[in-house]
Amino acid sequence: MEIHKSNAEMTSYHIKHITRYRYTSPVIDCANQIMLYPIQDAHQVLKKHELHISHKPDLEEFVDYFGNRVGVFSVIMPITELLIESDIEIEVAPIVLPVINSSIKDESNSYRHPLIPELMIKLELICF
Repeated sequence: MEIHKSNAEMTSYHIKHITRYRYTSPVIDCANQIMLYPIQDAHQVLKKHELHISHKPDLEEFVDYFGNRVGVFSVIMPITELLIESDIEIEVAPIVLPVINSSIKDESNSYRHPLIPELMIKLELICF
């Protein structure tokens, strides 16, 4: 197996997410949880993130069990509309996938994971 490296530049994205709630009659207590935070890792660089919530509630953030950023807020006043906007600019690096230069017959019906050598994946071919 060989891994082809690329010198390609990162691709830039501008992402705008809008969530709008409209209520037919005033809502007095509105509790919300949002997961609109971009991932930052070796393949994705965050350049800008702005979060706007109508009525300007206090926003509390935490990291959940899986490592995701989560925001929670409440609006405790009569409202007929709630608007949540997330404006993001990111750069994404190309992901290089490994190229396998052997046929499945050469692998003796098993495949060793390239990143976790101790993990063996059994391949079963079923023909009908």
